[in-house]
Amino acid sequence: MKREPATEATSDTLLVRARILVLTVGFVLVGAASGDIFDTAEWVLVLAPLPAAAMALVLVVRQPIWRLAGALAGMLLAVAGTVTVADGSASDILAAVTSGFQGLLSTDWPSPTRPDLLGSVAAVLAATCAASSEIATRRRFHLLGLVPLLLVYLGVVALSAPHGVTWSWLVGLTIVSTTFALLRNDGTLADRIVLLRGEYRLLGLLGGALAMVVLLTLPVSLGARADPRRNDPAEQTASLLDPIEATLALRLLDPPVDLHVVTATDGGALPTRWRTAALTSYDGRRWSPSLTLRPIGSTLGPASGPTIDADVSFLSDN
Repeated sequence: MKREPATEATSDTLLVRARILVLTVGFVLVGAASGDIFDTAEWVLVLAPLPAAAMALVLVVRQPIWRLAGALAGMLLAVAGTVTVADGSASDILAAVTSGFQGLLSTDWPSPTRPDLLGSVAAVLAATCAASSEIATRRRFHLLGLVPLLLVYLGVVALSAPHGVTWSWLVGLTIVSTTFALLRNDGTLADRIVLLRGEYRLLGLLGGALAMVVLLTLPVSLGARADPRRNDPAEQTASLLDPIEATLALRLLDPPVDLHVVTATDGGALPTRWRTAALTSYDGRRWSPSLTLRPIGSTLGPASGPTIDADVSFLSDN
């Protein structure tokens, strides 16, 4: 008996939606793994791919222009929802899709749980989920829908260093990838299920997929970011590249190297201590002066008491 065209189209749509649901599970796992970027569990990132996935499921039978509009709407909802839950403002939503990515590409780990940075991660998760869902609707592209999922996971692993690779996420993504590979976008969902009965090669396919994911993620995880909470001694130093370290090194020599000579203009006595830089408060950021001497301006307030006129002669280019 020949299948009716309407019924066949409906069954084909079910297969496409099943492929999108499988990919959504993968992006949810990546969203859970994204908490390692901030060294804390961020459940809001688990929900970030869902608006884009919901739009793809609803608009799967519509024209590509409608699916593109749905993807953009899903991404905006994901970013706005994430920033709102993180007690952010409208400016954080704009920063999440602009300057937030620069904040994530830092050498320090973990990244601070700022609303704009969380929104940036949510934007990437939603955008890649929408891209994978769109690819999954095309018959000519079978496994290509896994590429955005793999790329965003590699990015999460890189930003999560030195946390390392979490094997539970790898196993979950391996199962998701294998399931997606079995649901080829050719035929109906019922046909695919029937073909999978009695298939004993799944274990080998699972093992091969796991090995491929491990080989791809391990090199990325070896590039560790610095954890400012750890106070480990430096393995090597480059003191001559830093003006303060260079000054201290030259002063600690025996005999010490004179770096400058101060001569009072009127021939009077000079103070034994000098202040060359000052901060009213420390802002928590790492900083290194570009010059050995910094003008203090009005930081210390107006001058009081006797003043001294002196000449400073620098004896070293360091």
